[in-house]
Amino acid sequence: MIKKAIYYIFLVVGFAFSVSAQQEAAPAKKEEAPPKLPQASDIVDKYVKAIGGKAAYEKLKTRKDSGTLLMPSMGISGTYEAMSAAPDKLYMKMSITGIGDMTEGSDGKTVWSVNPLTGNREKSGIELKQALITNNFYKDIKIKELYAGLETIRKDKVGESDVYVVKATNEGLPDDIMYFDAETGYLMRTDMTAISPEGRQTVSTYYSDFREVSGIKLPFKYRMVTPQFEMSVSMEKVEFGVEIDDSKFSKPSN
Repeated sequence: MIKKAIYYIFLVVGFAFSVSAQQEAAPAKKEEAPPKLPQASDIVDKYVKAIGGKAAYEKLKTRKDSGTLLMPSMGISGTYEAMSAAPDKLYMKMSITGIGDMTEGSDGKTVWSVNPLTGNREKSGIELKQALITNNFYKDIKIKELYAGLETIRKDKVGESDVYVVKATNEGLPDDIMYFDAETGYLMRTDMTAISPEGRQTVSTYYSDFREVSGIKLPFKYRMVTPQFEMSVSMEKVEFGVEIDDSKFSKPSN
């Protein structure tokens, strides 16, 4: 259980169901058509605008952030630091109390991890394909490019907020489901099926505490929920435009 929990933490810093109902209508009344849902592309465009716009995002080339993580039900706590560079490079280190340090990185082609619980390895196949999408530096403004299909599937609620639910698809990968605030445009929740050597795990991530940094809006709090555990992540510091040694993203030699 702990091995799975540790693996899925990497996906945070960092889908759909249908309901049918029948109701007997009075003969004199005509059944009303459900309200028309907005196009998924328009919802995504509103999101990009809400977080600062494509031009503001494209000015950013590197990012460094750090924070804390907590899994109360499993007695796990720790800290993390992450570095990323456009277009798709990532380095993340987690320090977990009582377990030690774990790192994961990507040079844009290779995705690797150094982990005392699951061993040192490279990702491959559909796990690699999913990781490269997740790690894309500009993922928030490239949703329409990174997914082959987008479809608005329903209107729903996340907490007190009305949201539009968008299904994002890619051949060979599980669907990602995104919940966009109907009023603000912010992304409030994502549902995904994470792929790992331990199997597939459904993960719902909730985003909150949006703040502006370097001209764009970011969620500073994440809450990740799976059928087995729940984890919260708080981002305490984020910087853009920092110098990062490119070797940081390369797989360690030993």
